[in-house]
Amino acid sequence: MKRIKFIIFFLCSLCVGSAVAQSGDYSIDLYVYNAGNYVALRWYPQNADILRHAKESGFVVQRRAAGSSVWSDIFSGKPAPYEKFDAMSENNDQYMMIGFILYQEELEKKFSTDSIKAQMKADSIQFDMSQYKDPKIQDYLYKLGLVTCEFNLEIAQAVCLYYKDEKVTPHVTYDYRVLLGDGKYAEKAKVVRVDMDNLSQLPPLKGFESETAGEMVRFKWSVADNKRSYSGYILERSADGVKYSRVNEDPIVYTYTGESSKDLCLAGDSLPECDKTYHYRICGITPFGVNGPYSNVVKVSNECEYLVEVKIDDVNVNEKNVGEIKWTVANPKNQAIRGFHVQRVDKMNFDAKTKSPIFQNITPKMLSSKTRSYKDKNTHLTNYYRVVAYGEKDGQRSVSNVVFRHQVDSIPPSAPTGLSGTIDSTGVVRLTWNKNPESDVMGYRVFRANNPNVDFLSCSDTILPKNSFSDTLSLGTLTNDVYYKVMAIDLNYNQSSLSGMAHLVKPDTIAPAKAVFTNIKQNEKNLFVLKWINSSSSDLQRVELYRKTTEQGEWKRLMSWSRPNLVEEFTDTTTTFKGEKVFYNLVSYDASNNQSITEGVPVKSHVVRTDGITDVRVEKNYKKGGILISWKNASNLIDAIHVFKIEDGSAPKLIGSFPPERTSFFDDNVFKGKRYKYLIQLKSSTPMKAVYTTEVAF
Repeated sequence: MKRIKFIIFFLCSLCVGSAVAQSGDYSIDLYVYNAGNYVALRWYPQNADILRHAKESGFVVQRRAAGSSVWSDIFSGKPAPYEKFDAMSENNDQYMMIGFILYQEELEKKFSTDSIKAQMKADSIQFDMSQYKDPKIQDYLYKLGLVTCEFNLEIAQAVCLYYKDEKVTPHVTYDYRVLLGDGKYAEKAKVVRVDMDNLSQLPPLKGFESETAGEMVRFKWSVADNKRSYSGYILERSADGVKYSRVNEDPIVYTYTGESSKDLCLAGDSLPECDKTYHYRICGITPFGVNGPYSNVVKVSNECEYLVEVKIDDVNVNEKNVGEIKWTVANPKNQAIRGFHVQRVDKMNFDAKTKSPIFQNITPKMLSSKTRSYKDKNTHLTNYYRVVAYGEKDGQRSVSNVVFRHQVDSIPPSAPTGLSGTIDSTGVVRLTWNKNPESDVMGYRVFRANNPNVDFLSCSDTILPKNSFSDTLSLGTLTNDVYYKVMAIDLNYNQSSLSGMAHLVKPDTIAPAKAVFTNIKQNEKNLFVLKWINSSSSDLQRVELYRKTTEQGEWKRLMSWSRPNLVEEFTDTTTTFKGEKVFYNLVSYDASNNQSITEGVPVKSHVVRTDGITDVRVEKNYKKGGILISWKNASNLIDAIHVFKIEDGSAPKLIGSFPPERTSFFDDNVFKGKRYKYLIQLKSSTPMKAVYTTEVAF
């Protein structure tokens, strides 16, 4: 089934383009490569019909010595049979690209089998082979099939589009041509002359250049002089400049992307390791499976990100105002550390351009890489400390966290309490907490995290003077939970421990999946029966059913069901219909009241006519010379009553129109020997049944 999916994907993604340059002057275009000890031949039938013809007649490769008029057959063969193509495609789907042209009938039969249909249905695949019989699409298929032969000699040989003549003699000039086995189009065969002393030369590749962007490297080279020589290119990489291996499994193909780069081929790679030099080179590959000379070698490297992490664990200022800074170092990549500087500032001033705090070194010289503490004997009233690690290369530095300490009032304020908050539908967070009881509290800082078990990061740019804070979150993220904590800071910048955690849940703004109507029809009682499949969303809470009877009318809610009493079938008994179109829709609601609407296909209702009158009777009265027709009114919606007479089976004729309260009519316009029947029609805004009386012989 994997191969079936590939074929369908291949057919459904056809694009306009020519695979191989061909000349319209020949039925079979021919190209050769003279290696000196052999001559390789590749040929290209001008269209798919010629290739299909060769499936029966085969191809014949002929050769003659230059100047001779006698051709000799040196090879004959046919494309491999369908069974072989089918077996080979188990390991290489590309066989089926050209195989689709050769064996379309066999594949069409295969796709029509019950087992394949069942597999496609199970995988929700819709595919119709008939649409690919269009001549234009057939031409695209054929050209794309030739592309696979262009880069794969095994496939080319299976299709019988390649031959290697190894029985050649030095210093001889030969003529070659390829014919269909039955001689058809022989007069249009292309003849190619090969001088065995004039070997085929493959042009070198020029201007091989690279450009790095992080771990990615881009390559470009000129193809201006070799477009006709190479079908594709192989990119190779080496870690030592000696042993190279291929980067691309399939050949890199030149594609025309615009005038500015019409003569450039582009490729890319990702560097396996940073801080390491790699060597790259390329070579062209011909349709004959021969590689051209290698390009110049380019060297590429990427400087590793400096991953050393420095963390100040503690700063202790003793009674003599000597501060001791202690830190730890995490070095997951075991990168070199040249040393450390301890930096301090007494007030957090920021550079106007870089927006970074301005710190100064307090270590006279760089500390050794093994140092993990330092004593500051000249502390200020307020002190912000950080430690910077330096790598061996310029620009490699890692800055620690900032820790504040002061000489006096070392008692921090208590942790804030009562933290709570809300998130509205636009993602705006509003937090409040209790004001700290300490009189020297300068303000607060708010910290946020998406996971309660990770470090909380500051989300307030400045110290907040009030016990409230507003934050804005993106609602279109994978995490719905957010956590907040608050810290109090006193006038001496003593920091409290973090408050208790406030856990907030982002509002759900994603509508549930739509329900699906499976059937809407009237039953034998002319009642609409609706069936559907409810939304698959796990947070579905409520489903409402609506109806309207005109396209511009207002929707009327018929029913509402809530979990766990959801249903998937309903019979509409709330009204009768008069032949109008009826529209239904389902509205699905999730737990956050997001909704999705499913509109059913409008259905034209049946006309249901009611009984307007009952007990219709016909009585002959010979004394009065007529017939009495009587009835009982069964509806108060009648506007008028029309009585028609049918004499001896003739067409009905109106004989009287009466007000709705009338319940009888005497017909004295009758004759002996005649047969009469009466039709009573009712005029009403509600459809009502017409009534025929029994036939009476007078």
